[in-house]
Amino acid sequence: MRGVIEYGARLAGRQTKLSTRFNIIGELLTEANHWAAKVRAKAVGYDHVLEAITRRRDRVRLAEVKLQEAIRQGTIFIDVTGPRRGR
Repeated sequence: MRGVIEYGARLAGRQTKLSTRFNIIGELLTEANHWAAKVRAKAVGYDHVLEAITRRRDRVRLAEVKLQEAIRQGTIFIDVTGPRRGR
């Protein structure tokens, strides 16, 4: 549970509060359960939660990496001048 509590505090942005974004916490628990089952663990442990957090972070970063790559390749152009900047 320690990893889930740490993640909830990180989502809330404060060390003394926990997030009420239960859908995200639920998804984290589901994925941590997957990683525990994959190694045939009897219970979800801290390392399974950390694995789920790492994988989630990597998936989120993938979209950003792909967007930056498209901008660099010239597939996507962002107007940085004029009345419609950033579109």
